[in-house]
Amino acid sequence: MAATTAGMALAGVTLVVLAGPLARISERAAEDLMDRDPYRSAVLVTEAKP
Repeated sequence: MAATTAGMALAGVTLVVLAGPLARISERAAEDLMDRDPYRSAVLVTEAKP
């Protein structure tokens, strides 16, 4: 019972510690989904290759 409680407490602390970095990663991913220009310029070729 004590091991389960300690595990849950550790999981809670880990979640609190990682919340900031995970939020930044999620925000960056959302911005990339909304702004498609970098993806288009990387994938689509505008010049004809000889």
